[in-house]
Order: sequence, then structure tokens, then C-alpha cells
Amino acid sequence: MPNNVYLFTGEEQLLLQQEVKRRKQGFEQKNGENSTFVFSSENFDNNQVIQSVFGAGFFSNANLTILKDIPTPATNSSAKYETFINEFLAREGKIPEASFLVFASSNPDKRTKLYKFLKKNATIKEFKKLKKNEIKNLVQQALNPITIANEAQESFVEKIGDDLQSVMHEVDKLQHRCTAQNKNIIQEQDIENITYTYTKQDAFKFFGILFKQQEQRILQFINAMQNESGNRNAFLGSVYWTLNLYLTLLDFFDQGKTSYEDIKNSYKINPFVLKINLGQKDTIMKFRKEIKNMYLQLVELDDAIKNGKKQADEFWIQLKKFSYPFIQK
Repeated sequence: MPNNVYLFTGEEQLLLQQEVKRRKQGFEQKNGENSTFVFSSENFDNNQVIQSVFGAGFFSNANLTILKDIPTPATNSSAKYETFINEFLAREGKIPEASFLVFASSNPDKRTKLYKFLKKNATIKEFKKLKKNEIKNLVQQALNPITIANEAQESFVEKIGDDLQSVMHEVDKLQHRCTAQNKNIIQEQDIENITYTYTKQDAFKFFGILFKQQEQRILQFINAMQNESGNRNAFLGSVYWTLNLYLTLLDFFDQGKTSYEDIKNSYKINPFVLKINLGQKDTIMKFRKEIKNMYLQLVELDDAIKNGKKQADEFWIQLKKFSYPFIQK
């Protein structure tokens, strides 16, 4: 097979997604915006895909077709893709020289004919879960030209863990803070002051009370969190994580994906946590506006505190204010 058919796979979805994005942008810079075509379960049309893959040169001198979540996971049906898959296999994967084809699937069913064919014939790039030292290197590269001290790297990985979504979220915050302060080196104390530990149990309790619209209980809970720990960073980190979870689920709901089977292969999260939160779909939908507003308000407040425009203790006061729209709905 020519070297213009690729399979991107592996459990580290963030790196896989970044590679797909990088390839797409690079191809468009070289061949024009009309040179790339991206298909997923939402917009997949067998005839359009066949035209895109085997009809290279119609819109440009070369084209790139990206097929997301194909080959499909074992839990998903591939029936809607069969016409294209059969055509591709019948042609033994031979596509025009001007056509480039990327299959992007983090967890493909390895028993399928398509996967077995690609494993033998395609150029495969696998994105495995990163090890501790690899995460350290990734953090340093992402922060460049800002330097992170060795002990700060160690502290960062121990505190944040190996979930790359969380890692990159915290890296973005470090960059923003250091740029604002014209700071060139990140020390261990910066990790403690700026980044968040993602402990989620308290945040789920917080939103559980909010969703029940219990005013006195939510005020008591916030006071207890302030008095027991006083660590707004730890609690805010868990609230951020939970709000991101709700916002992600709302995106899935808008796409018509509402079941565990629909979502589990597209969203890396503890299965128990996913099932529990899918069980309160109607509640999350009900508070859609309030969830989004609270997230934006917390981002603005956190920036104001870190830039010295507000006192740290004001976090708890403002959190109570941000909670009232839930109660009053």
C-alpha cells in the first residue's frame, strides 16, 4: 500500500486529537482550506466519503480525508460505514496519489477486517498513556520559553496526575500567570499557589445541594468548606473539574448522545462517575445556563484574585452569590 493511508490510535486521546489537528492545519497551509474533509458519526455520508477519498484533485491538487472513530470500537455498530469500508477493502486500500486518508480511532475493534487490513498495510501512529518523565517533558515543552525547575516539575506531576486534559489546563494557567508577572522560572511554590488538586467529592456534594435548591444548606456547606480547609485552590479546582464535566455532557446531549454506550468511548472518565451523572441528565439540562455562567464567573474571579484585584477571602463570598441563580430558578 502507498504511504498515504494512516491509522492514528491509542488511549491518550488528547495527543491523538492534537496530531489530527496538526496534520489538518499543516495540510491546509500547503494546499488550501478546501483541501481537507473531516467526517464523524454526525456527518458521515458514504457517497461523500468515497468521493473525497477516491476523487482527489476535484477541489484542489491534493486532499486529506479524516475519518473520526473509524474503525469503530467493539461496542459501536459499524453498519452506517459499511458501504465505504467495503469499497475501500475491495480496492485493497489503493487510493489516488494525491489523496491522503487518516483513520483516527482511539479504541478500534481489533477483530474487524478493516482494522486487520490497516494494521498490516497502513502507517500506524499509536498514542500511549504517557509515563511520568514523559509528562514532565511535555510540561516543559508546553511552557517554553518559561522554565520549570526540577523540583517544581516533580511537584506538578504529583499534584495534578497523568490526565492530560487536567495537565494542559494547569499548564495554560501557569503560562498566563507567569506572562502577566513577567516571570521566567517556575518554582515549587508557584505550583502550590497556582495549580489545583483535582479532588472531586466535595464538588459533587456542592452541586448536589445546589441542584436541590436548598439555600440554607448551600450556605452552610460553603462556610464549612472555608472553615475546615480555607484552601480555595483545592476546592475551586474540584468545582472547575465538575463544571467541565457538566459542560462536556451538555455538548454530548446536544449531539443526541445521552446514554453510557453513546459516550463512554469518546470521553475518558471513570465509568461510575459517568453513569451517575448521566442519571441526572434532566437536572443538568435544567441548569444549563446557570452552569455555564458559574464557570465563566469563577474564571473571572480567579483571575482577579491572582492578579491582586480582589482579596482571596472574597472567593467564598462570591461563590455564595454565584449560587443564588440555581436556588432562585
